[in-house]
Amino acid sequence: MHFNHLNNLLISFTNLNMMTLNRKSISSSGKFVRKVFFGLSFFSFSTVFAQNATLPAVPESAEPKPKKEMSVGLNVGVVNGIGIDLSYKFAKHWAGRIAYNYANYTKNDYVYDIVSTNPDGTKNTQKVSFDAGVKFSNVAMNVEFMPGEKGRFKLIGGLSVFPSNKIIASGEMISTFKFNDMQLNPEDLGSGIGTIGFKSKVSPFLGMGFGRTFPRKRVNVSMDLGAYYKGNYAVDIDVTPGALLEENESNAAILERNLNAKFVHKVFPVLNFRLAYRL
Repeated sequence: MHFNHLNNLLISFTNLNMMTLNRKSISSSGKFVRKVFFGLSFFSFSTVFAQNATLPAVPESAEPKPKKEMSVGLNVGVVNGIGIDLSYKFAKHWAGRIAYNYANYTKNDYVYDIVSTNPDGTKNTQKVSFDAGVKFSNVAMNVEFMPGEKGRFKLIGGLSVFPSNKIIASGEMISTFKFNDMQLNPEDLGSGIGTIGFKSKVSPFLGMGFGRTFPRKRVNVSMDLGAYYKGNYAVDIDVTPGALLEENESNAAILERNLNAKFVHKVFPVLNFRLAYRL
C-alpha cells in the first residue's frame, strides 16, 4: 500500500512542475525539455517499482483437523453375550472399533417327557434327560460411518473371528421305554451327543447403530442392530457304540444338508447394548 502512496506523490509532483511551467515564460527550449524529462523519469520509475514490488504473503487460515476421540465400552446383547471394546475416531465421520465378546449358555439335566401311543390306545411316557450348551466367543473388527454432524446414527461393517463357535447337546433315556409288548432299558438305547458348528471361523457383519459412540459428556448408552453371515454348518453326531441309537449317526449328514439349504439359516441377528466411557 505504501508503494501506491509514493507513486501518487511523484505524479502530483510532476503535475505541479508542469503547471508551473505553463504559468511561467519559457526562456529556452533546452531548459523546458530537461524539466519534462525529469518529471517523466520519476513517474516511470515509481510506476514500474510499484508494479514489481512483492507484498508479503498472508498465510491462509488452515482448516482445523478433526478432533481425535476414544472411548471404551461394555457390551451386553443377544448372540454376542458380554464383551468389551475400544473405539477410535480417525476422521470426521469415521471410527474404528475392536471388541472381544464371550457367551456360554448351559442347561444341564433338563428332563423332557416323551409320550407314545400304543395301537390299543394306551399311552406310555418316557423321560429323557438333556444337556445343552452354547459356546461362543469372537474378536470383532468393525468400521463405523457416522453421516450426521452429531454422530447419533451410524452404519457398521466389519469382520469377526470366532475361536469358539458351536452348539452342543446330549441326551439319554432315564426311564424304561415301552411300546406294546416291547420293553427297552436306557442302556439298550444308549446316549447321543450332537454338535452343530460352522465350517468358517471368519464371519462378515453388517448393521446400524443408534446413539453416540463417543459420549458428549463422560458416559452414554447406545444400541447396535445387525447380523452375522455364518456360512455353512458342520454337524456331528456321536452315539454309544452297540446301542440301538447308533444308526442315527448317519442323520448328521441329513441335518447338515438341511441347515445349509436355506440362506436364512446362515444369518444370525445381533442386538447389542453398549455402555460407553469417553477417554
